[in-house]
Amino acid sequence: MKTEDILAEIHRTREKQAAECNFDPKQIGTRMRARQKVNATRGVRYASFAATESCILREEPTKG
Repeated sequence: MKTEDILAEIHRTREKQAAECNFDPKQIGTRMRARQKVNATRGVRYASFAATESCILREEPTKG
């Protein structure tokens, strides 16, 4: 299988799942977390690169 075919399949799957959630980011996240919980009961482990604390960076637009 070519790399392009794999990437195309990933994009199709993501598009389908997003459409099922009406392209709502909160609903997509909720669905993903629920799926991860179900898979965790089966022993599936996920890598997380998110820090335990969150930080929001906001830049003010430059004037001039």
